[in-house]
Amino acid sequence: MMKKIFIILSFCIISFALSACGQTPPVTIGSSYIMVSLGVMSSGEVVQKFDFAVDSDFLEENGVNGEALEGVKLKLIENFDTFRQEFAVGFGLIYENADGEKEDFAIGKKLKISQTTYDKDLDTITFNIVFEDNATWSFYHPSKEEDDKNQSNGIVFVEKIESKGLFPFASEVTLGNGEKTTVAERYTNAYLKAFENNEKKEVITQKYKPDFVYNYATFSSRVGSDADIRFLDSEGLYHHAWVRNAENYQKENQITLFSNVINRGWWYLFWLIIVGVVTAVALIIAKVISKKKKA
Repeated sequence: MMKKIFIILSFCIISFALSACGQTPPVTIGSSYIMVSLGVMSSGEVVQKFDFAVDSDFLEENGVNGEALEGVKLKLIENFDTFRQEFAVGFGLIYENADGEKEDFAIGKKLKISQTTYDKDLDTITFNIVFEDNATWSFYHPSKEEDDKNQSNGIVFVEKIESKGLFPFASEVTLGNGEKTTVAERYTNAYLKAFENNEKKEVITQKYKPDFVYNYATFSSRVGSDADIRFLDSEGLYHHAWVRNAENYQKENQITLFSNVINRGWWYLFWLIIVGVVTAVALIIAKVISKKKKA
């Protein structure tokens, strides 16, 4: 199910030509990529999916093949599973420290975390986290100070709600030894760590230049963005994907989502005003007719 949800974007990446997805101008993504996807489903589920491209062709071209390649895949599963475990531990701590009724939100009930596996069709190491509904998502993501900015577009009946955020891969992480790094660097190092005892370690380290992709998908057609890639897939999901690389992910680290929503209060007020005007005009006309009849 999760593969089906994000299959189109994955195939666009593998084909190297996102212009095939209707993008003009095309956004080029290399065969080495790390993608984080967040999907808001029509069922109410919120799905996070992590895809780490193995890029077997790249490895074979640089002398990593046969048993060595299979060994690297196993090592990559082990390395990237560390991140899945970190999510599980983090969510577990949030659950333990939460007050009030919380049994329904327990991991395994409304929150489900898959195993980390190798997807042969997409040549990726992948795992996903499924929140049954928005309440579960909110439980494990306690609200922080709102930094959303509501901007009026000059039309009193339609309001443009704009939300700016940090490109996820640019987020700063403090390691156990106090060292600071970024999500992008951690994920990149996890890939390279799989070659520690491989004779091709140096060449792979020099040539491995992954692209970082954040994909937000929703069934709402009202959502807009400044994403590099925007398209509607066969499942009815509107995708907004931002693409960065090692050179620009920290400089171009802002992403924006916006939505034009009807201000129902204003529309109702407008309707009342129109009704009032029509009523007033009708009364005036009635009075004029009455006076003419008396005359």
